[in-house]
Amino acid sequence: MMEKKNKRGRPTIASNQLLGMRNAWVYLLEENWAEIGWPLICIRNDRSKSLEDIQRALVCLRDKPNGGLAGRLYRNSRQPASTAEIRLSWKSISKLDERILKTEADRGAQERLLREAESALKQTEQLLNGSDVKVKETVILQITKRRDFLTRITENLQKLNKERDAQYTKVLDQESYLFCSELTDYLLESGRYAVKPRPLANALAGLPHMRWRQSHSRCSKMPLDSEPHFHYRTWDTIRKIWNRNHADVVEAPIGFFEASICSLPRKSYMRQFLCKNWRDLRLAIEESWDPQDPRERIPFKITAKFIQNLSPAKNAVESVLAAQEELACP
Repeated sequence: MMEKKNKRGRPTIASNQLLGMRNAWVYLLEENWAEIGWPLICIRNDRSKSLEDIQRALVCLRDKPNGGLAGRLYRNSRQPASTAEIRLSWKSISKLDERILKTEADRGAQERLLREAESALKQTEQLLNGSDVKVKETVILQITKRRDFLTRITENLQKLNKERDAQYTKVLDQESYLFCSELTDYLLESGRYAVKPRPLANALAGLPHMRWRQSHSRCSKMPLDSEPHFHYRTWDTIRKIWNRNHADVVEAPIGFFEASICSLPRKSYMRQFLCKNWRDLRLAIEESWDPQDPRERIPFKITAKFIQNLSPAKNAVESVLAAQEELACP
């Protein structure tokens, strides 16, 4: 029986780590899809879009829970780099970290030696009362030498930390470029891949350790929770409701949404949720309505405003009004 040969090639991100990253991306994208979905679709439809458009599309994630996951995508500065160059940058940072740790240990040891010499000088002055000048001069000489050496170590440590900060800024800029360019490449892939949270999460999970195609290929085979995030399900329900309306609408379609919600399946939780929060949804439709908007954008605007209306704690008056306007569907 032939012995199985080990596969050659550079090691990549472990499957369990990749799965965790993919699931985190799914949650972040689905939770905020009402805000980021439309700008990403616009990039797909306009091939002249740049990396700056990616940054502008996703900068709203900056203040969201777990928004730091997308930090490379909305970073202002970028530096062209490949995955190999990014790995080299991280290796340089790792080596600098080792030197910094060693230098910090040397500084600690030298500080202890300096304190020891200073303590010896006090003891010399107390015990000898200054009579043995030679002993005192020897101790003072050691204090001077140890203080000078400590100064050099401190200066070297400051230099290493400064170099490390510059290298870290560089690798963040490199990763920002890779994330934005890979996402742009994904979006402009001629419609082969859907602009939806879960396919996007598959493509982004492996960055910057691999390119988006390899990440998408590996993540697509991994198990995924069947139930999308609640905010995404809300957007999807509003989108489906809106897609039933084929008429040209000038006024905010309050009546249309009201009737459509009541036509949802009776046992549907989304029907119950929208009925209970009808006042917030009605206000969202009125506040976000613009007949000049492309039809595809309207569900995104309504949902984003609706979720925003739901978020703040309501005062007593608002709670009463919300309860008064709950839909009582037949």
